[in-house]
Amino acid sequence: METSGLLISTVIAIILGVAYIAVASIGINVYNKCDDIQEVKKWKNVHMMLSNTLVVAMVIPIVLISMLLTGSKVGAAIALLYGLMGIVGSASAYSIAANKNCKDISEKSEQNYLMIAAGIFFMIFLVGGALSASGSSSSL
Repeated sequence: METSGLLISTVIAIILGVAYIAVASIGINVYNKCDDIQEVKKWKNVHMMLSNTLVVAMVIPIVLISMLLTGSKVGAAIALLYGLMGIVGSASAYSIAANKNCKDISEKSEQNYLMIAAGIFFMIFLVGGALSASGSSSSL
């Protein structure tokens, strides 16, 4: 991929990273404030998943910047990765935020953001799949 395509992919990855960091942060924040669910294994696992994917969301742009500096190829895999991570993360964070024990802790605007984010990340995933299926190595 030429440098301009990689640059575009890097910028998009940074934007998607910021969006996903918000998704994961909302879920982690609600979990940390909601004492009623902190001892439930399911929510502990969701919290760990959100924490781990938060790190991934921060690392991907760093990797792309490194690739930009070295001239390596980048394909639609970034859209697939962020799309899948965003779908799972948004749904998980929403499950925490909408939990009956945590509803008073999370704001309605956070729940709305998470629902909208899940839809957007789903569309991003579909775009990544379409680009992968077409054999295109171009950026988004």
